[in-house]
Amino acid sequence: MALDIPSSLFGAISNEEFLADYWQTKPLLVRNAWPNFITPLLPTDLKQLSCRDDAESRLVLERGGDYPWEARFGPFEIEDFQDLPDSHWTLLVQHVDFLNPEVGRMLEAVDFLPNWRLDDIMISYAPGEGGVGAHIDNYDVFLLQAHGRRRWQINTSPVKEENLVPDLDVRILAGFEADEEWVLEPGDMLYLPPRIAHLGIALEHCMTFSIGCRAPSEQGLVTAFLEHVLTNLDEERFFSDPGRPVADNPGAVGSQIKEFADSALKDALASGDLFDRWLGEYLTIGPGFESDDDDTVSLMTRKNLLHIMHTGGRLRPVTTSRIVYDRLGSGQLVLFVNGESMDVPSDLESFLNKLTRSRGIDAADMPEAGTAEYDVAAELVHVLYSSGAFRL
Repeated sequence: MALDIPSSLFGAISNEEFLADYWQTKPLLVRNAWPNFITPLLPTDLKQLSCRDDAESRLVLERGGDYPWEARFGPFEIEDFQDLPDSHWTLLVQHVDFLNPEVGRMLEAVDFLPNWRLDDIMISYAPGEGGVGAHIDNYDVFLLQAHGRRRWQINTSPVKEENLVPDLDVRILAGFEADEEWVLEPGDMLYLPPRIAHLGIALEHCMTFSIGCRAPSEQGLVTAFLEHVLTNLDEERFFSDPGRPVADNPGAVGSQIKEFADSALKDALASGDLFDRWLGEYLTIGPGFESDDDDTVSLMTRKNLLHIMHTGGRLRPVTTSRIVYDRLGSGQLVLFVNGESMDVPSDLESFLNKLTRSRGIDAADMPEAGTAEYDVAAELVHVLYSSGAFRL
């Protein structure tokens, strides 16, 4: 059954009101946020996904492991689930929006946020009493109950300093005390801003879809950019001072070396196109795209792809969280896909605006047939489909 994407996840609250009154500020519980929600994945499907080599999965066993709160990492074998206890464990699979088309479509529900702000959709499955302990996240998260019921407890005061239970595989807050509590049923959603302590416990076999947001740290951004700069420095550029005068004060540093060092640093950290291009690539780095049917993709010609689009086919990003575009300071239009950049003609900006949305494009969204813009757009969509970044 195809997903029916709600126009808002916040009931009577508009997206604009949510951003103004709740985003990054305070939690929000929304009953029936996704009316008539039917999970596109069942627990058995999630277990099978966790066995894939391209899945990032883990098991957290509060009980039944080799020691309390043991964390095990995939890929798993189906047999790994047969000897687990009847309660007190959780399976988590990251980036399910990459792995399943219908789950990927769910990002349409949060298209009021920039693509780069979204990280992934993680799905957790737990039998009764399963959970991962009280913890905080440094990013915003939308917790959509998909199957069964889960009790959520939170403390509405943001945690300033983490006090963790020592010597555990997982980060669990010591001394957690809740001041709010709810039981969520399928379709209900809990939004949490960063650093709100929360504890979710399954009341029965249940699945929760977590739409997590990205929040790059200042340290992470600067470190990554400096690493990028260091790999692109000219190793053959050395200080030189031909024709210099006799040093009257040999112990003094002198202005020439200071000017050289200052110039080298400014050149290395120069903003403009270099930084803008790096930032777009950095913000879209993620798991590599893999097609579900490599033969179909490799044999798809540009002509056949366009024919399918003209006869009702729609081309969608595998996930919008790894595709953005930007106009650099020089005016160059650039499309960024999974850490790679592609220069695009300047007059295709409106096309990129459609292309990078969760709902994707069909033939009506292409430039006018017979124009140079159409030819460039046709080649672009074929490249994106062939790379696995888009699905039909």
